[in-house]
Amino acid sequence: MSRNGIGLYQHKNKAPKKRFWCFRYRDAQGLWREKSTGTLDKKQAWDQKQKFLDQLEAGALPNEMSAWTLKAAIDDYNAYRKVTASSKTAQCERGYLRTVERVWGENRVLNSLQPLDLERYQVTRRASVAARTVNIELKTVRQLLKRANLWHRFAGRYKELKVPPRSPVKVLTPEQGKTLWIKAQEHPAWMVAFCCCALAHCSGLRPIEIRHLRLGDVFVTGAEPYLTVRRSKTEAGLRTIPLNSGATWALTWLIERAKSLGASELEHFILPVNHSRRTRDYDPLKGRKGFDPTMPQGSWRGAWEALRKAAGMEGYWFYHSRHTFITKLCQTQTPPSVSMALVGHRSQLVHTIYQHIEQDPQRQAVLATEAKGLLFPVHDLVKP
Repeated sequence: MSRNGIGLYQHKNKAPKKRFWCFRYRDAQGLWREKSTGTLDKKQAWDQKQKFLDQLEAGALPNEMSAWTLKAAIDDYNAYRKVTASSKTAQCERGYLRTVERVWGENRVLNSLQPLDLERYQVTRRASVAARTVNIELKTVRQLLKRANLWHRFAGRYKELKVPPRSPVKVLTPEQGKTLWIKAQEHPAWMVAFCCCALAHCSGLRPIEIRHLRLGDVFVTGAEPYLTVRRSKTEAGLRTIPLNSGATWALTWLIERAKSLGASELEHFILPVNHSRRTRDYDPLKGRKGFDPTMPQGSWRGAWEALRKAAGMEGYWFYHSRHTFITKLCQTQTPPSVSMALVGHRSQLVHTIYQHIEQDPQRQAVLATEAKGLLFPVHDLVKP
């Protein structure tokens, strides 16, 4: 083994066609290791050595996780996200990774994944789910591969699927509200979804904020009712909101229902979870029965979907209620600082996205400028 002055050497005891240029380096633990360049060309070997050492210094080389199976890597990632992410985010990511594991197989080694595997995954999943769902699933895979320092081999080739533009936001009208109210009385679960919608419509609360409201957070009996948000999407969402009559009515109904289901302490949730609906095998609480006021209800999505379809509001989504509240604040000339504080927004740009001014006020504004002579006087130029 002779060196050539640039740290490259060949093993003379091997056949001439297998005397690849090699070099030695110190790994992350300080141990000397040998690395073969896999080439007989000295210049190519030198370039590969420099590239390898640069990646080693930057910490971009695949680590020991790259040799793990997909199941082992997913289990480790889920354990990490359980303590670093919100419970809802961690739950969603576990669902995405279960799908990935089902498509690729739990024994697939991370280091064996190639860019073509991601493209085939897109084709396979797109046949049954929307493009946005595929992008979210592979976004979680990207985080998994980044932990193993493997994403660099995919970054230059991977492209997300094109997502069609979302349907325009629809502001709830009083007539639609009455239709929802009439249909909601046909089923108790629909009534819960309707009250949550009315609460979001009258206060701008997010779904996560509604789910985590407790009896001690709501004060509806005084002359000035209000509620305190203790769980939100961002720190700006932790706020106190004064309540109007619509929000007070919805909260009063939900509180009476919660008390009838066993809620009595200030820390009990106004939307108790129904353990009887836990039917998934991976749920650790599967098998419990009845309502539990110490845990919040996970979602009312199914009831809301059924209610809006019964009311003939196919294009109206639950989150549109929050858009409606912010739009009405804008139409009443509420200062942006006050409006942002009420809904828990930190950015003026994000707050503007939630404002959907109708065409009639815009037309009136344009006509008003013409009436005051602020527009080009076309009528003076037109000959009779």
